[in-house]
Amino acid sequence: MGSAKKKMIIGGVNEHYNFPWNQVITNKLFEEKGLDITWKNCLGGTGEMLEALENDEIQLAVLLTEGIITDIIKGSDNCIVGFWVNSPLVWGIHMNATSDCETDQDLHRAHFAISRFNSGSHLMAILLLQKLGFTYTEESFNVVKNLEGARTAMAENTNLAFLWEYFTTKPFVDNGEFKRVGEIATPWPSFVIACKRSYAEKNATTIKKLIEAVQQHAIDLSEDPNGTIKAIAAQYQLKEENTRLWFKRLMWNADELMNSQAIDHCQYILKEAGVVQNTLPLEKIIYEL
Repeated sequence: MGSAKKKMIIGGVNEHYNFPWNQVITNKLFEEKGLDITWKNCLGGTGEMLEALENDEIQLAVLLTEGIITDIIKGSDNCIVGFWVNSPLVWGIHMNATSDCETDQDLHRAHFAISRFNSGSHLMAILLLQKLGFTYTEESFNVVKNLEGARTAMAENTNLAFLWEYFTTKPFVDNGEFKRVGEIATPWPSFVIACKRSYAEKNATTIKKLIEAVQQHAIDLSEDPNGTIKAIAAQYQLKEENTRLWFKRLMWNADELMNSQAIDHCQYILKEAGVVQNTLPLEKIIYEL
């Protein structure tokens, strides 16, 4: 009998950025490496993944850079073990289509729908409000759990703004449910791979094999852009022309290097915006596999 496979649950959003993960897990490409990998679809995004890591419901998470760095600075045991997407994430700023808000300058009248506190939708809303020079309090944010929750809440309250990935929400802009009043891009690489530091210390070799395999698959997909664009459009029910625009902006990470400058830059901006009160040395945020 062969040795038992090592089980691992990976949390992430079911979005186009994670297509390589979807492919390698669906096609069981990890089995030959002795890994039994399960994907947990976290509709609530980074905030949900942080809770799942804390509760040991998942072992690894593919999540937003600003979310995990904020979480670590605020005292969690988590660490970054790799970068996943080097390109920025472009967030659309949305209102209900019937709202009288027309540009981001009108957002001083709005409250913000967020998936969870300390989620990407929350942190980027804070950065946006800071950039616009608008004041806010905790009461400025309404927790809606996920995109579907935001759609329901915004239909009931046309004064709610909502930040979410540009192309994921584009179908709702195209069909007239949302209006996009602006956009904001993260000034850092958008997605990283993270886990508890204690888990990384015990499973570094396994995690490294896993990341290398997914990175190689991402490289392979990038070498066939037309086929990949068609497959992603079909998988995530996106228009092919929108997927092509997104794919031009996309840069999956293809090496093992940690982007220390990006981590420091993210910490600096989060501190300047008042999201965190301090910064940490690099070795407190990353774990070198």
